[in-house]
Amino acid sequence: MKQKIVNGRWVLWTTDDVANWDGGTGDYASRNGWEFERFESFRQELVWGDTFFDVGAEHGWISAIIGREFVGAANMVLFEPGVEFWGSIRKVWHWNGLDTPLDCFSGFVDAKTVGRYQSGIDGWPAEASVSSPEIGGMPYNRIGFQDRPSITIDDYVKYSGHKPTAINVDVEGAELLVMQGASQTLLNCRPLVWISIHPDLIERDFGATKETVLGFMRGSGYTGTHLGTDHEEHWLFKPRCLHAA
Repeated sequence: MKQKIVNGRWVLWTTDDVANWDGGTGDYASRNGWEFERFESFRQELVWGDTFFDVGAEHGWISAIIGREFVGAANMVLFEPGVEFWGSIRKVWHWNGLDTPLDCFSGFVDAKTVGRYQSGIDGWPAEASVSSPEIGGMPYNRIGFQDRPSITIDDYVKYSGHKPTAINVDVEGAELLVMQGASQTLLNCRPLVWISIHPDLIERDFGATKETVLGFMRGSGYTGTHLGTDHEEHWLFKPRCLHAA
């Protein structure tokens, strides 16, 4: 574990590979760094105490910044299907002295639920051990995605009782499936929603398009704003008044 500065603003402990990678260092004064506009949107829109669902937590360092700086780590719900990521996520939490997340789900977030919802042990899934080896950067072809459970956001809210005021989705092309499984949550909870849309992956791997995602969110009563493109398109969706024309 090493310290890293992100976007010239936030210093945190993270895994060696992430710390050694220079993509997020940036310079706040010149408004550059890792997904700068998305982080600025988090900073401007979130309120301390928001219940934040982070769908696709990966290494956990982005989740850690959101938790520490914007909403409170104990208000974070982390979703991540890659078993090997969880040791790194917990290490990031431990080394930065963060409160245990509100909850974690080790599996996919999808348009359907497969398997049984299980809350973690003391907030963490069993595979989230600080003694686990760190996982290297961009390991998607090497990690254990097979035979993983899946849950819809709607079912997660029903089973856990946790209701989001904000949702962040970064799922390498499965964006539409995640949102289809959140239709009742969008209707009833009206959270802010950030989606990182991967136009190439969503079409290649899931047979959908960016326009399908945008249309689904419009149909759910949301107005989308394109924040910027930094290797993928970052969008913020805000709920419209349900009775607006």
